[in-house]
Amino acid sequence: MTDLAASQPVKVGSGTAARDILVYELTPLEYRKILLGTASLPEDADAESIARYQIDQVLLADVSLSDLALFVRRPVAELEGLPTGVLKKLLAKAKEMNPDFFDALVRLATPQSEPSPS
Repeated sequence: MTDLAASQPVKVGSGTAARDILVYELTPLEYRKILLGTASLPEDADAESIARYQIDQVLLADVSLSDLALFVRRPVAELEGLPTGVLKKLLAKAKEMNPDFFDALVRLATPQSEPSPS
């Protein structure tokens, strides 16, 4: 991760529990890590591993919890302890700061039209 990456704080919590979590602009190298980092479960995974994997993959729209951890440079275990409303705020800021990445995800998910025969 580079020192050149922009970051913006997102305030979470309230009162004395309030704190800022920085959300970062990622580099193409970090984007590749997200695309290559698709996790899979071993065949002998236990129930806890399966549940953790499922939540990681489907809790948020557009990215996994593991992917969000890259945007905020925090461990997944820390993000698992945050309410979904906070996670959505962090994701919204990640989308704001990384529009090219999220646009690329849409393009990757959109079937490309077949070239017309000559």
